Amino acid sequence: MLFKKYTIFVGDNETDGPNMHDHSMVWFSAMRLTKELNLTFEGKVRPKSNNWNPNALAVTGLTREETLEFPEPTVVMRKFVDWVKANTKSGTQALYCSDNNGYDWGWLNYYLWHYTGENPFGHTSCNVTNLYQGLMAGREVAGIYDSLEVRTSFNHLISTPHDHSPVNDVRGLGEAMLGMAKYGMVFPT
Repeated sequence: MLFKKYTIFVGDNETDGPNMHDHSMVWFSAMRLTKELNLTFEGKVRPKSNNWNPNALAVTGLTREETLEFPEPTVVMRKFVDWVKANTKSGTQALYCSDNNGYDWGWLNYYLWHYTGENPFGHTSCNVTNLYQGLMAGREVAGIYDSLEVRTSFNHLISTPHDHSPVNDVRGLGEAMLGMAKYGMVFPT
């Protein structure tokens, strides 16, 4: 199994603007991938700057006033690091996977290093969409031709609505990853 040396965590975050230098991550979640999809961390983080974009924040359903009441990033990120370490299987490396790891991983990596001085995931992340696309391409090479809808999106494997709540979005990604077993991809849980 390709992923056997890892404990897989699925993650998602929401921000109040497009770039981590000027804006803030305000809400994130991660889930250790298990068959039960029941090991979840949720962090709400006070903005680190006065810069914010109302349109970016609006997708979260949060108000600026609410975010200003969230705990300091140093406190939340330390709790997150401790949670990841406590939920990483002995002898494995924590691996962060998300649907848009360029964005989600970038923000999380920055916050972890900046506010705790460490990142329990190391320097690696994976993109769930890319994993799925590779799986589907492999099936096609093997002569297995799925419908266009199945080949192009894992949305049919998700039952939790994608609503920009990181907790819900992470659960949906976990459902998608577990659902890939239907097509031959198996992740350690």
